[in-house]
Amino acid sequence: KIGEQVRDGKTFAVFPYLREGELVNAKYRDIADKRGMRQEAGAEPCLFGWHLIDPKTRSIAITEGEIDAMTLHQAGIQALSVNAGAGNHQWIESDWERLDRFSEIFVCFDADEAGKKGAKEVIQRLGVDRCKLVKFGAKDANQWLQDGADGEDFHAALKQARPVDPDELVSIADFFGQVKAMLYPAASDAPMPRL
Repeated sequence: KIGEQVRDGKTFAVFPYLREGELVNAKYRDIADKRGMRQEAGAEPCLFGWHLIDPKTRSIAITEGEIDAMTLHQAGIQALSVNAGAGNHQWIESDWERLDRFSEIFVCFDADEAGKKGAKEVIQRLGVDRCKLVKFGAKDANQWLQDGADGEDFHAALKQARPVDPDELVSIADFFGQVKAMLYPAASDAPMPRL
């Protein structure tokens, strides 16, 4: 349902934010200049793509851009997009109740500093217990598609997605060598005193 608008000699792609048959927002993107974006004034901040989500699905991907969500949809993955980039999370309040039904959320933000920071914030707010961070083989889903990725690649990336652990959590692998040396000292090491 992507539309087109010509305004002041520029051509814009029009992304309709539809929910339950109602147009709640529209975003306009200049096809010649990615920075030329705007939304309807006073529109509700919400996720793009609700009209394509199967009501029975319990897993969803959330991307940083509409075209990335459309790329995942093309690969057979249920996906939504934020409306205002990686740093603006007003959509969480608007769509909180709708997002409650998902037991698994794949966060697919861009692989740049803003995307990484935004993904961590979204995961914290939506729940670390149900969110997983997805890494694609490019900056974002659409770029990866343009680079030659196919549907199998996208599904594999979701399977490889992992939860974001708190900074305080460390792996036992970080201490394994020290513990092993304590339990099984080398013959040249001084023995530990016995009590």
